[in-house]
Amino acid sequence: FGSERAVENFFKKPIADIRAEMRQVIRDQLMSSQMQNKIVQDVTVTPSEVRQFYRNLPEEEIPTIPTQYEYAQITLRPEISLEEDNRVKAELRELKRRIEEGTSFAAMAVMYSEGPSANIGGEIGFQGRAQLDPEYAAAAFNLKGDRISNVVKSQFGYHIIQLIDRRGDKVNTRHILMTPKISIEAKEQAMNRLDSLANLIRRGEISFADAAARFSNDKNTRNNGGLAINPSTLSSKFTVEQLDGNISKVLSTMRIGEISDPFESIDQESRQPVFKIVKLIDKIDSHKANLQNDYQQLADLFLAQKRQKVLEKWISDKQAQTYIRIDNTYANCNFEFDNWIK
Repeated sequence: FGSERAVENFFKKPIADIRAEMRQVIRDQLMSSQMQNKIVQDVTVTPSEVRQFYRNLPEEEIPTIPTQYEYAQITLRPEISLEEDNRVKAELRELKRRIEEGTSFAAMAVMYSEGPSANIGGEIGFQGRAQLDPEYAAAAFNLKGDRISNVVKSQFGYHIIQLIDRRGDKVNTRHILMTPKISIEAKEQAMNRLDSLANLIRRGEISFADAAARFSNDKNTRNNGGLAINPSTLSSKFTVEQLDGNISKVLSTMRIGEISDPFESIDQESRQPVFKIVKLIDKIDSHKANLQNDYQQLADLFLAQKRQKVLEKWISDKQAQTYIRIDNTYANCNFEFDNWIK
């Protein structure tokens, strides 16, 4: 945007109003999500219920399980030069100076932050320590008033942080995130090192598991043979949609047991560029779900349906007990649930 005035012109309202509106939207979304989770938190399914659910499914409603992959990986993070590291920290220190002299933190976040919350002024909503990167959390929970932290390094890059509010064991902060950029030379070094490693594995001079344990930078996979775990399901199976685009492209061309050439990818935690070689362990072609191979997917489907029914009943009960006023502006909207307008 270039300036605070440009931000105001873009949104056609003052910075203070933009911040207030965005804060309210985030607060409403958090409250809604927390309430829904509370309503359905005790809903569970048993194996016998899942089996009965599957037996009662009409043939045409049995879900099709998309193609799934199991793979192991060796990951290298290219080194960041000291000069690039210092450049980013100096930029953040300069932004901190400008903010302390009166420039809006939120406006600076919109203009300069590389984080996903940049477009709402860097605000991330109320978070507990466990929900935040440890270094970010340590800095955020030590802030008082509207003071701004010194430059903080996390797994995502470098931040400056401002405290907005504190509620019990949670804080609401805004931040500006900047990440050092990887040089072409560092990328080439990582690719060459992985290429040599892949050739050693193919020749049988080292196993993939041993190479992962010795050389991989990925702390989540290096100690279990490089096996990737799906964070959504906690299994080792991934659909194409659950994979980084580059990984899915590579796996789709491989044979079981094959070692890939090096390629660039994105680390799922830090969202930073990394380089990988992968080994395809198994490929499970698309098929109709069955209890033997797809129990967890069927259990998740049944649990979602069961939770939805509980939520719908709760809403229906509250509608009957609560005064509801719908502004005329929204009277003709297609509501997800009926009986809002009486």
